[in-house]
Amino acid sequence: RTAFNTLARKTAGSVKLVGTYEVAPLGTRQFGTYAFTGSSGGITTRCAVFTSTLGNHYEFALVPLTVSGRDLPADREQQAVFNSILATVQY
Repeated sequence: RTAFNTLARKTAGSVKLVGTYEVAPLGTRQFGTYAFTGSSGGITTRCAVFTSTLGNHYEFALVPLTVSGRDLPADREQQAVFNSILATVQY
């Protein structure tokens, strides 16, 4: 929630939370996850926040972009990629 609130403050409230905040336990690590859209509401960005073993906080985001004129991947495919990244980060 803190990460999204910071983002909302930096963007003067032009972002909108999609769905709810979730906790994604994966192995020994827990990720706080959320998704948001910009003011136009078009592209959904997925974010995850976690704390390292040294106590540092990190956040990463998966932002779908159109490259070479290709269509954006389906929502299910984007979620699969996001989950794959979460699995990789735990190591």
